Amino acid sequence: MALDSTSPPGPLPIADVSFDQARSLSGLVDGVATVRQRRSGGVVERARGAGVVERVAGTVGRVLPGLLPATAIGFAAYGVGRVVPEIGGPVVAVVGGIAVASLLGHRPAWAPGIRVGTHQLLKLAIVLLGFGISLGMVWTTVRSSGLVMLGTLTAGLVAAVVVGRLLGVRGDRQTLVGVGTAICGASAIAATAGVLEPDDDDVAYAITVIFVFNVAAVLTFPLLARALHMGGGTFGLWAGTAVNDMSSVVAATSVFGHGSLHTGVVVKLARTLMILPVTAALAVHRRRRARATTGVGAGLLDAGQVDAGQVDGGLVDGERMVPALVASLPAEAPPVTAPHGRGTGRSLLHTVPLFLVFFLLASLLRSVGAVSPGLASGSGQASLVVITIALAAVGLSARPDHIRSAGLRPLAFGAVLWIVLASTSLGLQAIH
Repeated sequence: MALDSTSPPGPLPIADVSFDQARSLSGLVDGVATVRQRRSGGVVERARGAGVVERVAGTVGRVLPGLLPATAIGFAAYGVGRVVPEIGGPVVAVVGGIAVASLLGHRPAWAPGIRVGTHQLLKLAIVLLGFGISLGMVWTTVRSSGLVMLGTLTAGLVAAVVVGRLLGVRGDRQTLVGVGTAICGASAIAATAGVLEPDDDDVAYAITVIFVFNVAAVLTFPLLARALHMGGGTFGLWAGTAVNDMSSVVAATSVFGHGSLHTGVVVKLARTLMILPVTAALAVHRRRRARATTGVGAGLLDAGQVDAGQVDGGLVDGERMVPALVASLPAEAPPVTAPHGRGTGRSLLHTVPLFLVFFLLASLLRSVGAVSPGLASGSGQASLVVITIALAAVGLSARPDHIRSAGLRPLAFGAVLWIVLASTSLGLQAIH
């Protein structure tokens, strides 16, 4: 076909385009589209990368203000502990942190970094300890301490009922303090709060009580143990079953020495797992209360309020707990729901501490010979440094205003529970 030289150029008629020309044009279009896609994809990837960098920088900026003072206090305390091992770095770290918090007051900007210190660093320290403990030692310790652990757990829960009733500490406050004292301190309070959904004031109330007696345990337990001429194994079991939080168990056993650290940590980890059946029982009971048209009021167990099948002092078929603690739940509790719409059963799985899994993996590596003695010793020293920093963060988290506002009644409640656990543990060890 001839084109008129005077006519403007236009698209070739489809009939006059050969197959090769069409394929070339198609390839050209595809190539242009691919280039555009790659360019836009690169822009998106660069934007994503910039977003990640910004988030990391923002997180670091939020964490450093609180983590830096905790680290400074921790290293200073560790140095003092090396010079005066009778006192120990963890004790100095806690006291130093409390002193700084009292002098400077509450600093909201420090809160994210302090939380990293009291949570993530503590978990890291426990995992590092695992490289020095074989699974055989874990099993032996758990098996030999089972009676003492169950006995102190039962004594703590029952004492929470009786003492709370006498002092007028009831409802969610009674349950949170009782579970926190009998099981694993703030971790148990957090897990239980996820089921009960209590008021923030009740949670703060319970954590304040636990905090006071954590510090008291770190300061007094090693001194009492030396006065009673305890051995390392005895003190480790005593601390693991009678001290509330893991951080305080590690601090007290580190100060006492004589091989008590590993025993205390293993016992405390086993005790921590008791939060699973307890929270499961609370969730089941709460569902039943929500369905019931009538129920027990939000107080302590009174005679005849709970059927005899529940009053068995323990857990039966995963649905019954020490009944008085369960009976202190509100009668008209809303349905149990987990965060973000997850079911309660699934959320209970999230109460299994992930650091416990890593601790067992570290112990497994130690058991199969993958960890040399030198590495195990080094990880133990590193763990002590990290736990000292974590204890400094615990001290910095002190809120004297919360302690003053709580009053004497909750402190008396916590003191009696603490004494009951400590004396029960020693008594059961003497019998066992």
